[in-house]
Amino acid sequence: GSVVGTTDAQVITAKDIVLGQYSNGKFASGPIKAYVDEKDVKKDSQTETFAALRLFVDTKRWKGVPFYLRTGKRMQKRTAEIKIVFKQESTFFPDAEKEHPNMIVIRIQPDEGIALQFNAKEPGNGLVVEPVLMDFCHPCHFGPNSPEAYEALLEQVMQGERTLFTRWDWLEESWKAIDQVRKIAGKPAFYAAGSMGPSEADALLTKDGRKWL
Repeated sequence: GSVVGTTDAQVITAKDIVLGQYSNGKFASGPIKAYVDEKDVKKDSQTETFAALRLFVDTKRWKGVPFYLRTGKRMQKRTAEIKIVFKQESTFFPDAEKEHPNMIVIRIQPDEGIALQFNAKEPGNGLVVEPVLMDFCHPCHFGPNSPEAYEALLEQVMQGERTLFTRWDWLEESWKAIDQVRKIAGKPAFYAAGSMGPSEADALLTKDGRKWL
C-alpha cells in the first residue's frame, strides 16, 4: 500500500537521480581502464555503472524521511551496508553531533554485523565529545567458517524453503520503479575508477545539508 516517490505528489524527478559511468582510474593493484575501453563495449556507450537516488516512502511512519541509495562498479571499496542516521535534536553538543551523528550501521558485506555509534562526553569539565562504537561482528564472534551467501541459498532451494527469497510481486514493483528512473534520468556523469562516484552524487546530498557517510 505504500508509494515510493520524492515529493508530496509521490513523483521522482530527474533532480533526485544521478547516474555515472567509470572512466580511467587506479586501484592499489594497478591502473583501471574506462568502461568504454572494456572488451565488447561501444565507445559511445551511455550504459550506467553507478546510480545514486533520493527517495521517500509515502507512509505515516516514514513521511518526510529521505532515503539515499548509492551503488556502483569500480568503486573505492567493495562494501554493502545500511546506515540509519538519527535526527540531531539535542543542542548540548551541536557542533560535535553534526560531525559525528548517532547512527545504527548494518553491515551486509564484508564483516557482516551491526554497530551502534553514539556520542559520548570525554571525562572532565570540558564539553568534548567523541563518537564511540558498540559493534557486533558476525564472523568475529562465530568464526570464519559460516556458510557463504550462495551456499545458504542453495540449501534453502533444495529444502523448498522460501523465507530468504524475494516474492515475485515485490520484484515486479521494483522493476516498475527502475523503469521510471531510467525513463527520466539524464546521461551518466563520469567518475574515476577507484573513487566513490561522480561529484554530482555528493551534490545530491549537500543540497539537503547532508553528506555521504
